[in-house]
Formats: sequence, structure tokens, C-alpha cells
Amino acid sequence: MLTKAAVFSDHMVLQRHRPIPVWGGAEPGETVAVSLNGAAVSGTAGSDGQWRVLLPAQEAGGAYTLEIRGDSGQLALHDVMIGDVWFAGGQSNMEMALCDCRNGKQAAETSRCPNLRFYNVPKRAVPDEELSRMESESSWQVCTPETSGSMSAAAYFFA
Repeated sequence: MLTKAAVFSDHMVLQRHRPIPVWGGAEPGETVAVSLNGAAVSGTAGSDGQWRVLLPAQEAGGAYTLEIRGDSGQLALHDVMIGDVWFAGGQSNMEMALCDCRNGKQAAETSRCPNLRFYNVPKRAVPDEELSRMESESSWQVCTPETSGSMSAAAYFFA
């Protein structure tokens, strides 16, 4: 069965001006084709069922559809943007949600920023089935009043 890594979802942002890696799982030996904005590449799943391809670097833009095709299935990820990706990492300073900071609720209420996207990486101390489940349920979010409250406050104000 054709799969993609959990970090790939609708609304994602891919880094501009750099080759774009895409990876996932498939039947061992299966050919997987990936296309985005007119660029197409293919690769073969190894004996462990893992595949990885590298799309060429692209200019900022979107929204695009990323298509992944193989004999065991096909996937389409919509509203994909190419731009700048920033990682906001840390402990409590990055974990404070926008809705929990001073004036955060007001900021969230006016946060309609369709080109600003965020992805909260699931936190789990042990790489186990629970982490796999959490990752499978995670996805990129478009910044709207309905979604931005759970975004890192520091990351939101930086963006």
C-alpha cells in the first residue's frame, strides 16, 4: 500500500530554492512517481518498502497539488505552497499557544493569513505505536481564527 510520511499533508509549505525531498512507503520494488508544478520524478521502494525521491528546486508560489502514484495506490495533496519554512523549536517558550498569551485571543480572532501555515509536531518521549498514531493524525494548518489559537505564540508573532 502506497503511503507518505506524516509531515506531508494538504496545506503544507515546501522550501523554495532547494531540492524537495518526498518519502514514504510502498510494496518492496514498487515504482513511485511524484509530481508537483510540472516537475516529475520517480523512484523505487527498497526491500524495506521505503522510498524517497528528490523534486527539483522551485520558486515560491502555489497553490499546487502534489501527486504521488504507484501500482498500490495514488495520493493527492492539495493547496501546497512553496515558500520559506521556519522551524520554531524550544520548550515552554515555544509551547505557549497563541490563545494563551497576553492579547492572544484578540490576535487569533484577526489572524486570517492564508499564506501562513503551521505544523505542530506531535510530542512523545518514546517512538512507539502511540507516536505513529499521533503523527498520522497531524497535518498542516492554514492560519485562520479557527486554527491559529493552537499555534506557538512566538512562532506566530515572528511570522
